[in-house]
Amino acid sequence: MRKEEEGAEEVRSSWWWSSLLGKEGEVGGGGGGPVLFGDVGRQAEDLVEKGFDVKGTRLMLSCLGPTAGSTITSTASITTAHEEKKDMVTVMGVLSASFQRGNTKHDFSFDTTATQITATKTYANFGVRGMTAQVQKSFPGGGENEDGKAHLHYHHDFVALAAKVHGLKLAPDVELSANIGSQKLHVGGSVLCNTQSRMIGMAKVGFGLTTPEFTATAFVDPLKSADVYVTRFLSPKCQVGAHFNLLHKKGLKAAKVAGSYVWDEHTIVKGRFDDKGIVAGLLEYSPYPLITFNLLAEFNSLNLRATPNVGLSFSMLGGAAN
Repeated sequence: MRKEEEGAEEVRSSWWWSSLLGKEGEVGGGGGGPVLFGDVGRQAEDLVEKGFDVKGTRLMLSCLGPTAGSTITSTASITTAHEEKKDMVTVMGVLSASFQRGNTKHDFSFDTTATQITATKTYANFGVRGMTAQVQKSFPGGGENEDGKAHLHYHHDFVALAAKVHGLKLAPDVELSANIGSQKLHVGGSVLCNTQSRMIGMAKVGFGLTTPEFTATAFVDPLKSADVYVTRFLSPKCQVGAHFNLLHKKGLKAAKVAGSYVWDEHTIVKGRFDDKGIVAGLLEYSPYPLITFNLLAEFNSLNLRATPNVGLSFSMLGGAAN
């Protein structure tokens, strides 16, 4: 009887590990390798944050024009908001072009807000299979991309590595990250170093667990705080999730709980509330694949006299045939 129980336990343990690591117990088998450490927890973060940033009225129109081996996109965005008893209107235009030849891709964009032209060159399978190299430069310089950037990514069946150089200068900031495991279970970390002062500006470790019904992600900054994301599918159409931010020695700093429900093929309803008493509801309606309406309403449940926020967003992407 005892041998039968031990055998059953061994079968259950083997099934559990194989379900996490992939088909036939291979790391990443049947599902590929892990994502980059910077993309860990993206699904949970989108559930809690995406769409809830609509303030006032936002109109965005894009035109997509494909040609042989290239894509040209123009986007116009108009945002109106009421802040401190003043009506704020922001108009922004972006013109971008993409050209691809073989494993090399060229991207150019012009942003009217910063009055900058940004050029990006990406090499796929750079040197070895799974390696991606990218160099970015803005003209004129200024702001975040003053001296340009360089990225190097490597994907394998059980590891994802990334190196980022912030600023193409003699002593740039360098960010290194690694994520080990599979798409279902992975552990990783990142570190940001200033090569001039040789000081570590940021360090973070984390892990992710993903199953068809449940996800859990945790990030820990040894010097500052920890972030925890969890999501759960209650049904194929309904998902709930939460984000908790905790400070070392001070406990909970912020908490958000959100949920989404797929009403039909065109409509998604989302809701969220946080520890500050802000309750928000979001309606996303897409009558056609390239047209999306977003309606956001939120109020402070702890201060009902506060002015509620109502936001409306409309985006449309139009395509041009060859």
